Amino acid sequence: MSSKLTGARIDAAVAAVSGIKKRPLNRGIIAIWAVAVPLMMLGALMVTSASATQAEGAFASGARHFLYALVAIVLMGLVAMFVTITLLRKIAPWFALLAVILQLLVLFSPLGVTIGGNRNWLALGPVTVQPSEFLKLALIILLSLSIYQSHRNKTVVQNNAPIWIVSFALIIMIVIGHDQGTASVLGLIVIGCLYFTGASGKRVASFIGVGAAAAVLGVLTSSNRLDRIKSLFITDNSVDYATLNWQPTHAIWAIANGGVNGTGIGNSIVKWAWLPASENDYIFAIIAEELGLIGAICVLLGYGVLAWALIWILGTVRDNFSRGIIGGVLVWIIGQAIVNIAVVLRILPVLGVPLPLISAGGSALLACALALGVVLVCAHEAETRIRKERLPTQKVGDASLPKLNKRGVV
Repeated sequence: MSSKLTGARIDAAVAAVSGIKKRPLNRGIIAIWAVAVPLMMLGALMVTSASATQAEGAFASGARHFLYALVAIVLMGLVAMFVTITLLRKIAPWFALLAVILQLLVLFSPLGVTIGGNRNWLALGPVTVQPSEFLKLALIILLSLSIYQSHRNKTVVQNNAPIWIVSFALIIMIVIGHDQGTASVLGLIVIGCLYFTGASGKRVASFIGVGAAAAVLGVLTSSNRLDRIKSLFITDNSVDYATLNWQPTHAIWAIANGGVNGTGIGNSIVKWAWLPASENDYIFAIIAEELGLIGAICVLLGYGVLAWALIWILGTVRDNFSRGIIGGVLVWIIGQAIVNIAVVLRILPVLGVPLPLISAGGSALLACALALGVVLVCAHEAETRIRKERLPTQKVGDASLPKLNKRGVV
């Protein structure tokens, strides 16, 4: 009996692997894997270096982040291999509901944790989760599904109401927790989903206008946010040096210290209590210091290739569900990377958003990997459709088979 059971399990595993091999590849899919994995590994290395001076013990945070990176890569692969567009549409509302429930627990339960003035974390025993990171992907999938259904059903009410209600409700939940940076990213995500699904310029402009007005109101009603913006125009670093200018000033010093070739892995000076959040929001400063201008440019090129891959895949899909997902993920990951680096370079005020795929934080890393896995699902589906359309067929009875040569290639 046991041998039969073992044989059945082996047959099931072989069938699963055979199904994986049938997933077609294209240059966009290959580029995403070729960039995402090295960026995650670089993140694990740099987080280890930046956090080696922490009181909990050298390399403790780095080892934990390396484990998160491995889990993220596996999760990305599992989603790409086994999830389909049909399944994604079915589970989208449930995934969004789970993310919303977790965010509500952050705001209105004793499990919520406040760090740095932001109530944005959920303490589940020894593990701390940041539901707002998964809320980004939930918003992308839910908006894309809503837009897809509204275009298919051609219903005016469906085409407007859910998009606005869901978007503003989720953004307000983040604003309640005083996380202006994440709220801004959610706003960018909505704009990306609308733009890449062919929404009218008037609708996109109206959302941008409402979002800009809300951002201005948020700045004017907070003296701390207003002071952050004012600090961008202060040329004398001695002004508010120990307060608002502490992080921006030492980030610039770190970049300058790195020069062209860098000081070498582990040789950062500012990570020794001079630059708070050096393994999180300011990890790019540590990269520029230890790996120099060359390392910083390589990171920028990595995000550039990732942006190209997402745009390339975007050109292969046809349905608005896939377009919304890919466009939203594109604006999320690339937009957030631009914002993070701009903050480090002191072009933007401190917003508190991590560098995607690199910064410390398991929730952010897993959410980005999950999002890229969903993009790969859309890419596989599109590539399968394209290959079927390109294959010339010949009639054999009631079956339609592709014409293949001896190598199995058309």
